[in-house]
Amino acid sequence: MLDNNDVLKLARNAVEKMFLEKGREFTFPFDLIWQYTEDESQIPSTARPHQVKRLLSEEYIEKTGGITRALSSKRAGSATPEYRFGRALRDKLLKFIVVENLPTLDETNIFPIIFLQKKDWDDFGYRTAYEATLAISPQKSVSLGDIKILIGNTPSEQSKLPDTFFSMHSHKFCSLGQSIEYYKNVAALDSDIRNPRCQNSCRVIR
Repeated sequence: MLDNNDVLKLARNAVEKMFLEKGREFTFPFDLIWQYTEDESQIPSTARPHQVKRLLSEEYIEKTGGITRALSSKRAGSATPEYRFGRALRDKLLKFIVVENLPTLDETNIFPIIFLQKKDWDDFGYRTAYEATLAISPQKSVSLGDIKILIGNTPSEQSKLPDTFFSMHSHKFCSLGQSIEYYKNVAALDSDIRNPRCQNSCRVIR
């Protein structure tokens, strides 16, 4: 049985897939998202409504203020809020994903992505160490180096770092690269990665 976090991951992936297929100006009812999952039937109907607020808060989607028609079999034709893609996708904000191991990438991913690979370093319960890798395309990745990210002020906060995020403004956090090479690698990034639209997101790697 999928839990709410599993369903959120599926919803994120579905929105990204729809964005790549439909383009940034596309508008839609929320229930269309589930048609872009690999197996819509595996997603409990009770878990679906919870994802609206979560995707809104992550700026994956936003309301247009309009009304459209639902598409799901149970609600087909009924009035429902209209959505569009949020600024995280429309403005192509730099995305961070926390992983155990680096995944295999393909053209269905939206780039750039920074993967934060968990490390075993433990400082009296504070597990804050990651290795940062920037994926620019399926064929091109750049190792930035080690970084420590702390959220809050209690041990084991690593588990509270969102698994996917674009900005850390809503969290109390600090970060520190672990070598001069790390900062040299960040400084050497192309301007289209480090331009102003990424400023809010990139602050976590500086």
